[in-house]
Amino acid sequence: MSSEKGELEKLRLEDADDSGVFYDVLFNPENYTESVEIKYDLEQASGTSGTSLTFEKITPGEYTLNLVFDSTGMAKAILGSDPGSVADQIAKFKKVTLDYKGDTHMPPEVKLSWGTWIFTGRLIKLEVKYEIFRPGGTPIRAKGTAVFKANIEDELRAAQENKSSPDLTHIRTVQAGDTLPLMCHRIYGDSGYYMKVAEANQINDFRNLTPGQKIYFPPLAKTTEASNA
Repeated sequence: MSSEKGELEKLRLEDADDSGVFYDVLFNPENYTESVEIKYDLEQASGTSGTSLTFEKITPGEYTLNLVFDSTGMAKAILGSDPGSVADQIAKFKKVTLDYKGDTHMPPEVKLSWGTWIFTGRLIKLEVKYEIFRPGGTPIRAKGTAVFKANIEDELRAAQENKSSPDLTHIRTVQAGDTLPLMCHRIYGDSGYYMKVAEANQINDFRNLTPGQKIYFPPLAKTTEASNA
């Protein structure tokens, strides 16, 4: 990818906290893969005769990058400078993406930027395949596959998914201490709908729910229509 001035821009990985720690890839990747997973609950709800796709959540996006670490001399000829050993290149990459941070007690959040593409996330998987070696066994070329997952705070993700919307169908698993009025309050913001939910699930004793039990919560609009019927 080139800049507006025609200069080749390198994919850069840097500490998202602006600590000044960064790693510029040796060669820009030929491609990268974006992956987003949408999860559904496929279990049959109590009182229903079949299964349906019930939305649960959209997982944070993932990006997979293919990287090259090279000290064969080809890299030096192309770049016009010595990039250092393969071990040094991988160590610099790991310093940006894997070094444990004492203040957060986890690996760092990383910002990836390449031209107009900017992505912030955490490294969740790294595989390095060593391919060419010197006679003594020192690797002089390796290829890496790095997977980064977007780092989205729980509160922001909940707001984006809006899972408490009364217009959606919900299936929830009963936890110890749950009551139907309490669960209705969580879903609809109103505990008064517990009788309609009990009817929808053919629950005779709404006071005694069983932990692990699946309960179907119909859209509020349908519940309201039913109450006016």
